[in-house]
Amino acid sequence: MTTPGDLGFEVHQARQLLLGEMLARNARKCPDLEATIFRDGRITYGELDRRVNRLANGLLLSGLKKGDTVGLLMQNRQEMLEIFFAAAKIGAVNVPVNIRLSPKEVAYILNNAEVTILFVEEKHIGTIEKIKGELPLITRYIVIEKAGDPHFTNYGDLTSSASPIPPEIRLEDDCDAFIIYTAGTTGKPKGAVLTHKNLIANALTIIQESLSSLPRRAELPCI
Repeated sequence: MTTPGDLGFEVHQARQLLLGEMLARNARKCPDLEATIFRDGRITYGELDRRVNRLANGLLLSGLKKGDTVGLLMQNRQEMLEIFFAAAKIGAVNVPVNIRLSPKEVAYILNNAEVTILFVEEKHIGTIEKIKGELPLITRYIVIEKAGDPHFTNYGDLTSSASPIPPEIRLEDDCDAFIIYTAGTTGKPKGAVLTHKNLIANALTIIQESLSSLPRRAELPCI
């Protein structure tokens, strides 16, 4: 039963500028429209949202909580997008790590951001194996491909039995969504915190600027 002023979970989420809600809205409006194309794989918005929900629920079952940080050490790929949205749906904070950094630099960022769960691409496991002893806060390592090491969880195993139903984690759009580390040219890298609202407002600004510049590029009269 809702109390006066309580709009309910779905209405509350819809009124916020949330990354997870942005995906869910597209899945409701155009579930069969292609959302991503990666190599030979094509995934619709409906399927992407279900995959993200499974991952989000799998992370919750793994003990991840709202406000916890999730590290990613991988190149651009389909799973990276799913991790971004899954973490956002449960209020966790994404910490992408540059794959070109040295093991020591990777360890510094993971510890500084207090990462508790780390997603790593199979080709970068060697980097993590060199520094695992220096990462006391990480409770689970999830490898995208098949995990040959029993200390690593397979990505597919995390999502296969999890529910595709959206997790009901109430969020505000000023909740943290990403920590992006600076280059650290004059010292150690520093984490720049971005909220859901920061990211979506920036995207809307880029879209608006792109649309307003179309008449100029096409030599059409501006309206």
